[in-house]
Amino acid sequence: MEFTLKARFFLAAALCLQLHHARVGESVYVPIRCLCPETNVFVPEVLIADFSITEKGAHCESDEIIVTLKNTMKACLSPGENQGQKLIRCWNRINKDENKKMSCLRRRKRMP
Repeated sequence: MEFTLKARFFLAAALCLQLHHARVGESVYVPIRCLCPETNVFVPEVLIADFSITEKGAHCESDEIIVTLKNTMKACLSPGENQGQKLIRCWNRINKDENKKMSCLRRRKRMP
């Protein structure tokens, strides 16, 4: 009887520890609706400081491109327009690597 009581106590303690660890674990932000109700066709590249791309999914039927301007304001770019498509192509080309995404914002010089 004493062994089973100790075993039950040990199992209860292990279960509590697992539940606590699961509750404290890392969470992931999942949007529940589109973040961009309205989009811009164009934002001057010199004003863009950063960007993020949220791919379409259950929360929204199209990709979303959110640019952070140098004055810290945020704007949404249309993924169907030229500037938005260029950012998406570059983002896919760099394999969605956050460390390389600034290369997508640098202006490329045209070769003569």
